[in-house]
Amino acid sequence: LKGWTEEAIQQGRAEMRRAYELDPSFAQALALYALWTALGSNTGLLPQTPTLAEEARVAAEQAIALDDGSTVVLGFAGCALSDVGQRERGAELLLRALEIDPSNAQAHVALGATYGLMGRMDEAIERMRYGMRISPRDRRLGFWGWAVGCLLLKARQLEQALQEARASTG
Repeated sequence: LKGWTEEAIQQGRAEMRRAYELDPSFAQALALYALWTALGSNTGLLPQTPTLAEEARVAAEQAIALDDGSTVVLGFAGCALSDVGQRERGAELLLRALEIDPSNAQAHVALGATYGLMGRMDEAIERMRYGMRISPRDRRLGFWGWAVGCLLLKARQLEQALQEARASTG
């Protein structure tokens, strides 16, 4: 709700950590903590420390151990793991989330981003756009559009990247 700022990421992480401490079975809080840690690290919104990626990885794996049947947990944890370099494990979890719930837009977008990190650009862009299409009012569309634009730039599809960038700010 406060946008993508250092303060917002820190506050969100603190709230999710507190939620997990209040209820150690609340896997979704731990998975979201892992995701915000990974995203904060990758976007430079968290101070870089030698243990930050490991912190995200451990939280993601703990969340999965608590609830490996929740598509939300699998989606957040899979995305976090992909973002900290565990692409194969992340993709495995995201595919499992989509087997359980094929309408999980976040898992589609995260799987697309993972494919992009793996160099599978056409699949990546198609998967991300599909996730955005099935959730046309999602509050994350601007961020997802930015990510698609980055993939399009990487794929040297400059005109489409510009269109995506413009659409993501609207």
